[in-house]
Amino acid sequence: ETSSRSHHMSLVCAAVISPTNAPVHVQTFGAVGHHDDESADHAVQQTLHCSLDAVDDLLGRIDRSSIASASGGSGAAVAATGRGPKDSYLGPVFQTEDHQVYAWVTNTRARLMLVYEERIGAEPNADAVRAAFKTMHDAYADAMS
Repeated sequence: ETSSRSHHMSLVCAAVISPTNAPVHVQTFGAVGHHDDESADHAVQQTLHCSLDAVDDLLGRIDRSSIASASGGSGAAVAATGRGPKDSYLGPVFQTEDHQVYAWVTNTRARLMLVYEERIGAEPNADAVRAAFKTMHDAYADAMS
């Protein structure tokens, strides 16, 4: 069982960020969530902050590709990534030595972010990450309605 656990990354933070990049809710888990380790918490917050720039850049490319596609141009660059305007899951958007950040954008442009602890050779299961985002999005939609 230990070997199967070593292949999984641990979720250390889940965040909801408004369309204007204001934090709506940030929740840390595990060792990062303990109040005695402020530096780890700060590192996760910094990682989240930096990943928002990457998400904004990606969304800008998707928007430009959508406009090009609608006007008869080619949206091949974004389509090749599987990250289109109709796919809320943006996938991995930012990585540091210690963390890997995944993002999901709602139709109102709120960003849902999951931060996983980086482990060499480990990556969270894409289906599990999508399922976590789907659950998180459903809870967000319920809270906003």
